[in-house]
Amino acid sequence: MLITTFIMGQDNFYNPYSRYGIGDLQNTNHSLIYGLGINGGTFYDKSIINYLNPATYSVFDSSSVVINIGANAIGNILENSKQSSYKWGGGLSMVGGGFRINKFLSTAIGLVPFSNVGYKIVDSMPQFTSSSYNNVYSSHGGINQAFLGFGINITKNFSLGINFSYLFGSIYQSKCTDFDSTYFFDNRYINETFVNDFYFNAGLHYLIPMQKSNLSFSFTYAPELSIDASRTIRSELVTFGIYNDIGIDTTAESKIKGKYEFPAFYCAGISWDNKENIKIFIDGYFSKWKNFKNFGETDSLQNSFAIQSGISFIPKPNSLKNIFLRSNYIISFKYAKTYLNLRNTSLDAYTFSTSMLLPFRPIFKSVSSIGINFAYTYLGTKKNNLIAVNNFNIGISIHLKEGFYERKKYE
Repeated sequence: MLITTFIMGQDNFYNPYSRYGIGDLQNTNHSLIYGLGINGGTFYDKSIINYLNPATYSVFDSSSVVINIGANAIGNILENSKQSSYKWGGGLSMVGGGFRINKFLSTAIGLVPFSNVGYKIVDSMPQFTSSSYNNVYSSHGGINQAFLGFGINITKNFSLGINFSYLFGSIYQSKCTDFDSTYFFDNRYINETFVNDFYFNAGLHYLIPMQKSNLSFSFTYAPELSIDASRTIRSELVTFGIYNDIGIDTTAESKIKGKYEFPAFYCAGISWDNKENIKIFIDGYFSKWKNFKNFGETDSLQNSFAIQSGISFIPKPNSLKNIFLRSNYIISFKYAKTYLNLRNTSLDAYTFSTSMLLPFRPIFKSVSSIGINFAYTYLGTKKNNLIAVNNFNIGISIHLKEGFYERKKYE
């Protein structure tokens, strides 16, 4: 607070490919779930709110309240065949809480990012022999998701769940023409879209206990929906300053209502664990982004799919002296065919992720923990004058689960 005069704010997200669709989807932004599978997989834990599969809420204890808070830092190195640049940012990735209502029903509520948009591209254009101008394309904003979910125990090992969500937020896009000559007025074209509508997704989780191991299956689904949105389009004359722009006059403004046509999402997962310290999982994802429409217009999108596999292990779950031996370590690899298809080139993404879950105290006393995650993603290509994005994601999350209704007894 004492040095706010000397610091400048930064965008919390930067990726030029977020220009397409609704931006960069943040469905695995939670610092721990990021490494556990595309849709949270078959992962379930009494202290983790796996909002990507609401069926997992059913594992909450009847005498405890679960609170999760997460944040992350994001760094992007952008490269093409001629140059490179670096951007960084970060922000809150999750705030949520959950508890059991009765022996059949559990609930969770929270706020997470749904998509992020952020870029700034400068295109220099010659005008006359002695002057030129720059076209500056920029954007920021995104869509947030406030959810209320319920998990239902159908049987001891089979559960269903559903999330009711409210999507809200704004996506600000602008194109500015900056002349280096005083003979012309600089101008700016603004397109700002406001999203506010309801959304939902459902999931199931099925556990098959065996003699020395468990086998788990999961499936999540979000239907194809039309999301209400409104758009303000404005043209104005501006003067560009060093730190901000000053509007001189608005030449035109209009407001319209429309819809985002979201595609359906399908995710499935399977995992095996030895009931002690090792878990292996594999997850798959598919979505028909080719059907996506933005106020009735199509975009340069294609159907997307992904596959992710990994392992989770705890060296010594019952270790009392060494916290690192009773911590949970997760390593995963992911291949994704993204919904981007530019200049007849399909853009793929490859992700390596590693996570660590450190318990506060010995695991038989408390399952409250701190999650730390690091992930690296390579997206895009340098071919056809496109951009390759090297993304570094560092996340931290706190998972609190304490028995507020327990009465201590000494014997």
